[in-house]
Amino acid sequence: MSQSPSNQIPAFTWNLSPRDENEVRTHPLEDYPGIEEELDEILNGLQSRQLNDLDSSTEPSLQGEVRTDAWEEKADDICSGLNSSSSDNPDIGAEQTESVASFITDSDNAHTPDDLETVWIMNQYCPFSDNSGREKFFFTYQPKPGVRKRVTITFNYQNAPDASLEANVKQCNSNVEKNARIYEAIHKSLPDIDFFDTVTNLRLVTDERGKLHVIVLEDVSEIISYPEVAMLRYIQSPHLKESDVSIHSHLSGFIYTVTMGRELLMQKDIPGPHSVEDWLYEVNCLYMLESSRYILSLRALLVDESDEKAKGFLVPHATRLIDVFFDIQEGELSAPWNIRVQWAYGIIHGLSDVHVAGLVHGNLTLFNVVIDCDNNPYLTHFTRSGCPNGWEPPELDYLISTNQKATPYLGVASDLYQLGMTLWAIATLDDEPESQLRPLSLDNYAGIPQWYRDIVAVCLSSQPRQRRSAQSLLDMFPLRIETENSSNSGVGFSLP
Repeated sequence: MSQSPSNQIPAFTWNLSPRDENEVRTHPLEDYPGIEEELDEILNGLQSRQLNDLDSSTEPSLQGEVRTDAWEEKADDICSGLNSSSSDNPDIGAEQTESVASFITDSDNAHTPDDLETVWIMNQYCPFSDNSGREKFFFTYQPKPGVRKRVTITFNYQNAPDASLEANVKQCNSNVEKNARIYEAIHKSLPDIDFFDTVTNLRLVTDERGKLHVIVLEDVSEIISYPEVAMLRYIQSPHLKESDVSIHSHLSGFIYTVTMGRELLMQKDIPGPHSVEDWLYEVNCLYMLESSRYILSLRALLVDESDEKAKGFLVPHATRLIDVFFDIQEGELSAPWNIRVQWAYGIIHGLSDVHVAGLVHGNLTLFNVVIDCDNNPYLTHFTRSGCPNGWEPPELDYLISTNQKATPYLGVASDLYQLGMTLWAIATLDDEPESQLRPLSLDNYAGIPQWYRDIVAVCLSSQPRQRRSAQSLLDMFPLRIETENSSNSGVGFSLP
């Protein structure tokens, strides 16, 4: 399907299953009394939103909640109409329902676990902000290497029939289970769906007869205005088209391990329409810090097929510090003290480079430090959109307790406090410093040298002015350690 994302009304298509030789058919709206007027109203609403843009007060849908919109409610009305149509007129209900049906839930789960890492990837899910019990899921669909589609799926759990897909998904205990259940139900019909070039929304609803319906429409609220490549012309990194790289595995959110030829890289996409500026901030940080030894280097820009729009960037592959912690806890790795000192020194040095350049990291957690095969640490994921709960400095507690946004006040001082939390975690190998009672302290931990305790204590000071700069923290390291880590050889200590 070829769609123009800006000047065409989004189309609805329906698939039939069991499929007739993989045929995809579009059915006349007249077969379903009353649906045409409702669809027109939805489509007009979608088009007006597309032309008039979103209200500036709209919260980003990828920040934890999805706002309820008029077109969402209308689409739900149509889904409700599927049941009423079949029950109110039993003589023609089957035929009318068939006109908007996509497929019957198939119990055949002939797919591999790898599909959930490379073919059907759940990026994120969010509840609606109206407490209606509805959820919206965000997916990346890669039907073949180099081809990707952005997909959202909306579920309404209200009045879901027993044993329906909606009921099963609601009862799942983890995102992995939810993803597997959704993919199990629809994977056979995915090749027949005409996906939009922008973002495709699949609205899944089970009728009273246990038949699963799919309504396919363009998700206008999630269309991204990708930045022009010309805006980043000063960045000399190579440009790679999406078709040049293939998703190897999913890391988190919209971050993937990808292969380019025989090289393994990490790719970070723009998550959503409200994340463009934050993505630009990060890519510019990587550009401005390209000479820093402890900042991941920008390997390439990911662009569309016409090389006009920037869609993501690629950096060298490395392992998140949080994942290293998990492996240590599972007994798969060990981390002697000299290795942890190497991590600490590199993280402080990297943050010093960030601040000297006049920048702020904004989210210095265990998720945003990565470790290479030589145990060298690198900072990643620069942001100005906030940090996870529990990583805010104590001077912002009064804002948080009164439901005010702390994001505008995050800066160098908060970076240093988060540095202290990260260093505390490295010393204790505790992967959740944000869950511990404050103030964090190393007093009850033996075997930690005093100079390291002093660094952590300075960073975790309740008074921002008492937190020393990252550059001065480097002077608190013993000279021998500083000399070893200042070597240009790039060779570190290997985990046994």
